[in-house]
Amino acid sequence: MFVAGLWAWALVLTPMAFTSDPVVMAVSWSGVGAVGTVVSVVNTLGRIAAAPPEALGRVVGLVSLVTDGAVPAGAVVGGYALGAWGARVTGWVVPVVLGVVAGVGAVALRGSGRRRGAEG
Repeated sequence: MFVAGLWAWALVLTPMAFTSDPVVMAVSWSGVGAVGTVVSVVNTLGRIAAAPPEALGRVVGLVSLVTDGAVPAGAVVGGYALGAWGARVTGWVVPVVLGVVAGVGAVALRGSGRRRGAEG
């Protein structure tokens, strides 16, 4: 589901690279939030199912540390990208990078033997 979310994020961010229209950008950014909500719920349910009850707090805490810690790092990288390349180029780089990451994730999952609906 996470890889599908990456593909969806790349898709909903692409219109932002084509326009500066605030309505298109608002709809696109709403799509980012909607995809993020679904992916977050699915990933949380997966962690709950996979982690033993006595370790669930530590697992959730570690995941929160990593994911919440990535937010300021993303803001810093985004600021430097905007400063170095400008809004137009950065607007194209983001969906392209997400597409590449989604492709790598899909290949990695295929290579790991994980299948849809597989337990584990």
